[in-house]
Amino acid sequence: MRVALLLVAGLLLAGCVTPSNETPAGVLEGAAPLLSAFDATGAPLPIPALLERGLGVTTSLVGHRGAEPNVGITSSGAVFMTASHNTLRSRDMGATWEVVFNLSEALPQYECPVSVPVPLVGCPRLTRSSDPMLWVDTETDRVFTNHMTGLYCSNMILSDDEGESWTMKPMTCGTLVNDHQKVATGRGYGPRWPGAESPVYPNPVYYCYNKLVSTRCAVSFDGGLNFPVESHVAGIPNEPCGGINGHPAPHPDGTMFVPLNLGCPATAVGVSEDSGLTWTFKMAPWEDIGAEEIDPEITVTPDGTAYMLWRGSDHLQYLARSTDKFGTWEGPWRVSPAGVTSTVFAGLTSGDDGRLAFAFLGTRDTSAYPSDAPADARWHLFVGVSLDAASANPTFVVEQVTRDEDPVQIGCVWLEGGSEPCRNMLDFIDMHAAPDGRFYVAYTEGCVAANQHPGGAEHTGETDCAFNPSATDQESRGRHAAIAVGPPLLRAASAEASA
Repeated sequence: MRVALLLVAGLLLAGCVTPSNETPAGVLEGAAPLLSAFDATGAPLPIPALLERGLGVTTSLVGHRGAEPNVGITSSGAVFMTASHNTLRSRDMGATWEVVFNLSEALPQYECPVSVPVPLVGCPRLTRSSDPMLWVDTETDRVFTNHMTGLYCSNMILSDDEGESWTMKPMTCGTLVNDHQKVATGRGYGPRWPGAESPVYPNPVYYCYNKLVSTRCAVSFDGGLNFPVESHVAGIPNEPCGGINGHPAPHPDGTMFVPLNLGCPATAVGVSEDSGLTWTFKMAPWEDIGAEEIDPEITVTPDGTAYMLWRGSDHLQYLARSTDKFGTWEGPWRVSPAGVTSTVFAGLTSGDDGRLAFAFLGTRDTSAYPSDAPADARWHLFVGVSLDAASANPTFVVEQVTRDEDPVQIGCVWLEGGSEPCRNMLDFIDMHAAPDGRFYVAYTEGCVAANQHPGGAEHTGETDCAFNPSATDQESRGRHAAIAVGPPLLRAASAEASA
């Protein structure tokens, strides 16, 4: 166990996290107020001296508003994020950002699609930005940005040159009544795809969404322009739950996983081994833990081991794994540390086999369901790593990366939909690893200070909340897109440290 912790410390020794003499605008620094190490049973482990100041995660505002931000990274290291109707790009690991696509500026050049049903009139309604989604196909570097249009459909925007130019197809989706859409690419095509011998695009593109009483996925065989196949994943009439789903996650052999939670007795997953033509519903055997997270997360390591992160009915974070595509489940392990009494949202990514990073928002001020949190509850971003996640008894190091005096949110975190003011962060965070192994967490800051923002006070529009001991929950309703960057999850980094 101690070896695993020392390997994490080795990431810092290897120069993979380079301290700077100057703090970029918006970057928060200082000793971690909460750093925990524990084993699979939750028993505490000693923290190496090298980690006393934390895992080396930096956080910063990106200079644009936007809840539910998504993040993806190309093979060159270009980082892409969504922030409302903007698609942002960073070529310096998140230090600076530029807008490379703006939906509101692009829409005037498109006319209403002729296929729009008569009752759904008015292009401004049909082409507005709602639930922005982003995905980077790491095999082709195609960047997908998708903007939901109410419950109608969505606009699919594609780039094959890292955001220099874009192709846009309005009203691209499955059947009508779309909500909470997720876009992802698989790996190759299953044997049942009718054009597998000469695919237009090397990977199937999945568009999975909430159809209110069920989860459905549409599949594109031409790189995201048309979605001729749509199938039922979970929900009425066959499965005990369905609707909102987490991000689809590809297996190396082409299998696709869709994580499910909302309304399920236990965490569950839809599994397709034929490029989305059919799905099998598989539920974990842990109804005592329950499943509360709106967007559970799955990541799959190169050896095909799938890991799932979700919030249980006790509002805490749990991790499970499967080596047989969720035919059987191993775990679960609670990965929110002792003292954290309620959590919300889930981010999960991986590098080499057995190497994971995860993220969530947590509080030590209440054990209530996030929507019912009292007005004085302070929520922070937590990031954790495991370098032995494939072992029989994995170990974890978890850090509170936002300082006590600078919470991400104060008060409740609304999870019941609608326009409740404390739903300012909306429904999820996102997390992905770059080719160099660094991991990125896209999240929303509800509580900021004017001097934190790269653009200055005129870009915040709120009363100072961060670093303000008397700040109230009403002053914590911002929607500022933010990014956290962590050290590599690749084995080479540890090899450097031990050399």
